[in-house]
Amino acid sequence: MAKIRFIEVKSEIGAGTRGASLGVDALKIAALDYGSSLFHKIDSTEVRNENHLLFEQAGSPYAKRIKGITTVCERVAKEVSDTLKRKEFPIVLAGDHSTAYGTISGIRMASSKFKLGVIWIDAHADLHSPFTTPTGNMH
Repeated sequence: MAKIRFIEVKSEIGAGTRGASLGVDALKIAALDYGSSLFHKIDSTEVRNENHLLFEQAGSPYAKRIKGITTVCERVAKEVSDTLKRKEFPIVLAGDHSTAYGTISGIRMASSKFKLGVIWIDAHADLHSPFTTPTGNMH
């Protein structure tokens, strides 16, 4: 069995509501409250976010903060790809749905010749593009 690695993405520039960046820490606190030592047993890597862009104009109303989201997703993709190449199993923890782009891209970067499979656990998928989003949020 491959070693598991958590990839923490505390971004919220693709979310419609502030607070998405707190999701990872909320999971850790809940685990501690239930007596779990999971986050002490599994190595993790935190991907640098671009949340400072929340204080700037959103840009296009159909693709809010797309440059920042692209930057974060490129970082996530690289980390996921590097993790897989080290023969580790990545579990991406994030609150911002736009992280899906980087997660799936990273899997594809690491193994482009294989069929791609993703298990996505989420309250709602929010898989949108600039052409389908009703809010302009890139998730």
